[in-house]
Amino acid sequence: AVMACLPFLLLIVAWRHHWRLGSVLKRRSVLAALVVSVLALAQFAPVIWTRFELVPLEMSRFYRENDTTSSIGKRLAMWEGGWTVAMDAPVFGYGVQNRDGAMAEAANRSSSPDLFGVRHFHNFMLTAMIDGGVVTVLALFVTLLAPLYYAIKSKKPDGDRSRLAMALSLTVTYAVGGLSAIAFGHDILDSMFVYFACFLIFANHR
Repeated sequence: AVMACLPFLLLIVAWRHHWRLGSVLKRRSVLAALVVSVLALAQFAPVIWTRFELVPLEMSRFYRENDTTSSIGKRLAMWEGGWTVAMDAPVFGYGVQNRDGAMAEAANRSSSPDLFGVRHFHNFMLTAMIDGGVVTVLALFVTLLAPLYYAIKSKKPDGDRSRLAMALSLTVTYAVGGLSAIAFGHDILDSMFVYFACFLIFANHR
């Protein structure tokens, strides 16, 4: 999830500085972040590349051999069972209080029932669908887009992209990261989103 977010965040940083490398390098904080990012990528590049190479292989093993020993295989099994359960109550879902029961049913329908040892489906949209159906999924979309809305509405000097870049970073991190992990329903993650969203909203009234 983190690796998937990085390219988007780097593009947002470049866009924030109007795509001019010179303006990026003039900012010491941005330059320091870029240096750290490059060093980290250089250090972990072999691991990252190997991880990307394994993605199609692990997907193929899951669909051909029902192999759920890999992290991708486990997630595919969860999504497979979870989706069938979600379709039984697509509008309002099962309710957060009944998630454990829905997960137990999803495990019974999954190709690997023993994998369901957590309280979410490693996909924030599917988890929301189970909890509250399409109604909750739509509410989740509104929540994710709210920072962008206020950043676009905010009064700002001509050419200043800071607030919109911050809102894009927040939305992209939660939206992309939540596709294979948890995004909401965790105390730290919820608090971080609310903090930055409130900052953007109140900044609009300056």
